[in-house]
Amino acid sequence: MLLTPLAATLVGLLVGLGLNPLVTALPRWRRELPAEEGLYLRLKRRPLWLALLNAGAYALVWATPRPAVEGFLLSLYSSLLLLIAVIDLETRLIPHVLIYPAILLALLASPLDPRLTWQRAVVGGVTGFLFFALLAWLTGLLFRLIFRLTGKAAGGPASALAGFGGGDVNLAAFIGCIVGFPGVLTGLAAGILLGGVVSLLLLLTGRGPRGTFIPYGPFLCAGGWYALMVAPQL
Repeated sequence: MLLTPLAATLVGLLVGLGLNPLVTALPRWRRELPAEEGLYLRLKRRPLWLALLNAGAYALVWATPRPAVEGFLLSLYSSLLLLIAVIDLETRLIPHVLIYPAILLALLASPLDPRLTWQRAVVGGVTGFLFFALLAWLTGLLFRLIFRLTGKAAGGPASALAGFGGGDVNLAAFIGCIVGFPGVLTGLAAGILLGGVVSLLLLLTGRGPRGTFIPYGPFLCAGGWYALMVAPQL
């Protein structure tokens, strides 16, 4: 069944509202986020933003004629990326209970996706994982060296660029699985560029939530969604 852009927008609104309780529940599943730990950044009017952003994503997905399976998968991946982005923005955490099933789902669905083959999905996932694991290691090594030479503590706005973690590596693998290879390179490059621009602005202005690390998940999700929409045209 194909959805018109209007119908897709309405469905996206409903699904977006359903994402809101997951943002709260998933980080605390199996105590991944301690109950006493506060939020990194609380989004104002989160249910409204989730509904509007998800509706907009669905409308853009279905604005282009495409096979039904492809449209439903793109919609599903859009919702997952939005969910991951908001959770990471609020908690600086990409829950294992979310990202691991998402990777498995993407791999299992890849043979059904007209955009991909399972080989491209696997290569994309492995490429994303290895590339970002190496990048995270090199970035951490560089900043530890800088902090040691300058004698400054590893915190504050100066450490904003060092905010890579294991969750970001898993997210890069997920992005690779849903866009394949070489689309994963487009997605990661776009996410890193966007994150770098925002980090540079924070460094120049001395601003940022609590003056600590910024979560990179939202930038990677934005880059992944960009690649998800444009990679087949590259």
